[in-house]
Amino acid sequence: MHGVAGELRTKTSSWSLRLNNVILHGEVQPFPQQIPVTDAQKAVLNYKPQLKIEDGCHPHPAVQKDGATSGGLSWSGPQDGECKGRILKSTLGQRGSRTSGPSCTPAAAGWAKEAPPPEKYLDGNSLKVAYYYNHIYGNTAVKYTDETGEFQDLITWNR
Repeated sequence: MHGVAGELRTKTSSWSLRLNNVILHGEVQPFPQQIPVTDAQKAVLNYKPQLKIEDGCHPHPAVQKDGATSGGLSWSGPQDGECKGRILKSTLGQRGSRTSGPSCTPAAAGWAKEAPPPEKYLDGNSLKVAYYYNHIYGNTAVKYTDETGEFQDLITWNR
């Protein structure tokens, strides 16, 4: 019993520490996009998607360098959470690995094996996607768009 109580105290203390490092969603400092060095890093930036916000919030980072995390948005209030037009840009996460054959990096929406999209959804090498409210399913989603969006800083990490 002493071991379980000690373990519970440790877990509770650990969780309390994490809760003490929660900050307002608009105060999280995004990770800066790094200057690409390797061919893989350069390729990822070459194919970075554009994001058009049709409805809902602009992206906000959830964690910053010192480990502080966002407390998130309130569940009540307007659909956009009063979080449009963020001054501090968010980041887009990317993770990939090298393969012996052709590979791709699904960065925004996860259409990794889909056929190339129609030209109207591309701007050079950049796929244009929109974040929108899907009235049929009652949720937010991502779709192709022919409208120009914004670029988010891209951060990468290895598996």
